[in-house]
Amino acid sequence: MEIQQLRYVLAVAEHRSFTHAATAVHATQPTLSHAVAKLESELGLKLFHRSARGVTPTPAGDVVVDHARRVVAELDDLSTTVAALHGITAGHLRIVSSHSFTSPIGHVMAAFRRRYPDVKMTVLHPRSNAAVYTLVAGGGCELAFARINRAPSDVHTVELGAEPLAVLLPPGTEPRPNQAHLTPEQVCELPLILPSAGNPTRIALDRFFTTHGAHLSATVENDDYESTLELVRCGVGACLTTLSAERIPAGTRVKAISPTHTTKIGLVYQHGKLDPAPVAFLRLTLAEFTGH
Repeated sequence: MEIQQLRYVLAVAEHRSFTHAATAVHATQPTLSHAVAKLESELGLKLFHRSARGVTPTPAGDVVVDHARRVVAELDDLSTTVAALHGITAGHLRIVSSHSFTSPIGHVMAAFRRRYPDVKMTVLHPRSNAAVYTLVAGGGCELAFARINRAPSDVHTVELGAEPLAVLLPPGTEPRPNQAHLTPEQVCELPLILPSAGNPTRIALDRFFTTHGAHLSATVENDDYESTLELVRCGVGACLTTLSAERIPAGTRVKAISPTHTTKIGLVYQHGKLDPAPVAFLRLTLAEFTGH
């Protein structure tokens, strides 16, 4: 058993896809698939169910993933501890960015790299805020960027700002051109690409629109934000985003929604003392977003 095999298993469990997992860990799909298959052979266990709907851990796979997450976290914690002894000249910083978090974090990472070039950074992208909180609370990462309105009590949060809800319109469309914004009812008249029913983001959106007497209906359901942006660019439909979103495809445009609905965004981390590297990253982030 090798540590890289465990990292590959964790990537597959997180992304529910061998292809996406390989991209995330910067490996080819055959390499990753072979490593996982070799580990299954060594353990005598089937770790994943493979189907047209994606990849899911088997019951045995869930157990192995849980142990692998702790092993990898402990190994990374050792690297971070050694880095602390050297004054943040080395180590490994694990950062999680929720797909629903649309504010840019690249400039913070760039500033951190300039100051601490020998600290390795890994960025994870779980599919939901709930998965973000689980990773942080379980020690799978040190810091996370996420929406924090409903963060559980077992993690600590620092608010960085708020994202007003908006609608991203396909090229060439201009509903209600004389209005600077759309009402919830007018948004629901559009062909919409939405997260699937049951997705926490969808539940929150449904709650907001229902409060204002409107009902969301999906032309297409898609839980992947990046591919949703591409579908909007191709004219499949509109999607819900935020006024602060920067990943806007060429030709599309964002229109505000009124009444305004805002979501708090911020940093999430474990209660207790952070190691030097995440503390340094936390300070840089606060300076960038709040000026403190």
